[in-house]
Amino acid sequence: MWSLQSLMADPCVVSCAAAVVACVAVSGYMLLSAPKRRAANAAPLDRAVQDSIRHAAELATIGNMQQDLNQIAGWVTAVEKIDRRRYEWPRIMSEVAGLLPPEAWIVRLDRSAPGMPTGFRIEGRAWSEEAVEGFRDGLDSSPSMVGVQVVAVEQVTNPAEGTESGQRYHRFLLDGGYEIAVADAADPSWGGSEASP
Repeated sequence: MWSLQSLMADPCVVSCAAAVVACVAVSGYMLLSAPKRRAANAAPLDRAVQDSIRHAAELATIGNMQQDLNQIAGWVTAVEKIDRRRYEWPRIMSEVAGLLPPEAWIVRLDRSAPGMPTGFRIEGRAWSEEAVEGFRDGLDSSPSMVGVQVVAVEQVTNPAEGTESGQRYHRFLLDGGYEIAVADAADPSWGGSEASP
């Protein structure tokens, strides 16, 4: 039979006993200190979760702000387009008046077709076909006028307003478009071509 002394003398038993005691001590420490460690780690974890929630809310706010900015930018673009177009007809009339030769006069100026560039039709009278062609060439050379063309020219002998009975003149129709440059749109005082008053 083994005695306690003989067991204590055996180095193998002693080392096993020491290992068991060490395991029990470590396990006890782990069990007793686990709540403290969990509490110590819980605070940073809670802060990290709160930071993530706050960051997600900020991202949502930024997304909403971006949508609002896009909507406002759309409104600004629409207002700028309306603002640009409100000066079209005064500018068209300024261009036409500045380029009209002395031997021609205008009877009517109308919108020919809606859209951009703004289409217009000029009905007028002139003493010669050369005056009509000169007027068309002048309009066509303007940087704001596009696609100006003579639609019809006919010689008339009937009396017209401002002419003597039986005097010959030419009735003409011109079609064209007006296209305003962005730089000109920002300046409402723009007066058209050099020929414009």
